[in-house]
Amino acid sequence: MKMKKASLKEWKKLGLPTHTMTISPYYTWDFKKNKLKKPVIVITNNNNVEKNKK
Repeated sequence: MKMKKASLKEWKKLGLPTHTMTISPYYTWDFKKNKLKKPVIVITNNNNVEKNKK
């Protein structure tokens, strides 16, 4: 299957979502114990792609 680059206009025309959401762990460093602390779940939500382009 070939991959094709699509512009934002074409993407919207196909009815595909224009936002992204990333769920990932974030590890903080414990300076006293010299170890990583337990991970904290971080959710990043970019609702508007056009805003981020500017």
